[in-house]
Amino acid sequence: MLDCISISNIITVLVALFGWLFVHWLSKSREIEAARRNLRASYLMEAYRSIENSIKRNLQNDDKRQLERAAADIELLGNKEQIALVHDLVVFSMENPRKEGEILDRKFKLLDNLRMELRGLFKQDATQLEKRVVLRLENNSANNNQ
Repeated sequence: MLDCISISNIITVLVALFGWLFVHWLSKSREIEAARRNLRASYLMEAYRSIENSIKRNLQNDDKRQLERAAADIELLGNKEQIALVHDLVVFSMENPRKEGEILDRKFKLLDNLRMELRGLFKQDATQLEKRVVLRLENNSANNNQ
């Protein structure tokens, strides 16, 4: 009888221990996946902002560096389609620097893709934009002197 109680207690403890280890492992896996997803979303969001910031502006050196960093971040963390879009944008921009309209179209195509994925990550409606709007406020030097 004593052996039977001891064996059942040992089995109960082992089942509880393995159950706890499994739940702990599962929880850690979820935490790691969530951290990866958050980090990727953060980098892609920053890349989105840098590319959007480069539209219809005279870029300063810092802006150019931010754009270069955005391209590198997309190559590192983007999906297959985003990597292809950023590669197309970079190659076309270098080969055709004066074709601003076509460069702009490529930037918008990449932005649309990033936007849809980011909205999906945040469980938002990922619909395409029918019309793009880029807000650019001009810095009026006459108003700055007042």
